[in-house]
Amino acid sequence: MAYTLEQIFEALGKADNGGAMVADLQSIISTARNEAAAYRVDRNKVLAALAKGNALNPDAFVKLLSDQVVVGDDDSLGMKAGDKTVSIEEGVNGWLAGNPWAVKNTAAGGAGSGSAGNPKKVYTPNDLKGMTPAEINAHWNEIKDSMKKG
Repeated sequence: MAYTLEQIFEALGKADNGGAMVADLQSIISTARNEAAAYRVDRNKVLAALAKGNALNPDAFVKLLSDQVVVGDDDSLGMKAGDKTVSIEEGVNGWLAGNPWAVKNTAAGGAGSGSAGNPKKVYTPNDLKGMTPAEINAHWNEIKDSMKKG
């Protein structure tokens, strides 16, 4: 049988020194809840700065960076950067700058990089019906790209 906290508190309250045990248990539970809430706040702050920095996979990188989050004496959050503590945003941006492979390529193509003079062929289902499997395989990337909805 699974007991509820209320049942546990009630049973402990009836024991010798039960009131003190209940108070201690409530304190332990409160501390655990506060630590879990602080972890969620830390994680969400790091996750938001990673997303803002265009990280490839913010959810994965937050696991790498969460151990660098520190809580100051005034309960402010920061990140370890060498021997000093910086803001979460500054710490994440520094990590992303040092790991460029972890950042999405958001650069837009420059002038002349488009294909205005050489438009892509759009394949229709009728086009595919007239093609052999070898022709479909040879042109698969173009076929796949032309079928994407834009």
